[in-house]
Amino acid sequence: MLTGESWSWKPPVNLVVGVVMNKFSAVLIASLGYFLVLENAKAEYLSETYAWGADVEWLMISSDNLFNVIIDDGVKDGCWTNSDAVKTAVELELKRSGYNIANIEEERFRARNVFISGIGYSLKVGDVETGCVVSYELYVSGYKQEMFFSDGHLAKGGGIGALWSQSGLISGNKASFDARLKEEFVNLIQKFLIAIDVRRKEALEAIRNEAEGEAKKFWDNYKLD
Repeated sequence: MLTGESWSWKPPVNLVVGVVMNKFSAVLIASLGYFLVLENAKAEYLSETYAWGADVEWLMISSDNLFNVIIDDGVKDGCWTNSDAVKTAVELELKRSGYNIANIEEERFRARNVFISGIGYSLKVGDVETGCVVSYELYVSGYKQEMFFSDGHLAKGGGIGALWSQSGLISGNKASFDARLKEEFVNLIQKFLIAIDVRRKEALEAIRNEAEGEAKKFWDNYKLD
């Protein structure tokens, strides 16, 4: 534990994350009201528990969370034409699990982003089109923080990274691609929703195992909503 002056980072409530990301070409354009906030102040906590290896960010996801679903369509040659329907289907799965979708610009500024990304093209033998191939990914944004300490001075950096992601590759007849991609993305968002419950429980258990004194009492009685 560090004593005295320290830096503390808290994701601001009005964090503006209007992001368009092409994961496959590594292009990230971020429009941020806040990207991060670094406060040079004394940390005042009732307790402090460090659980090595625990990804406590999962505990930030609760029933009042907003999600913003973003389409990044890099698929050519008419191999993916129903991206709007895929977005609607993913949003429906989030709603069914009790989460809210950001509908107005102000809400999107504080929402967690879900990127639906694809890149692909048609396959040809000579001039004859034989099908399509598409690489796809569902990517959920997270907040990342790093620390560097030297001779009594602490520096912190942070930004937006991946909380959860899964990807795949499909190929085949163009006529079936819209239905197949929609099914793949619905399956991926369902896997993410399952992961929320599992990872939150794992994080809380790791904290409980390390907590002591008053912190132990608090975390043992902490209820996941």
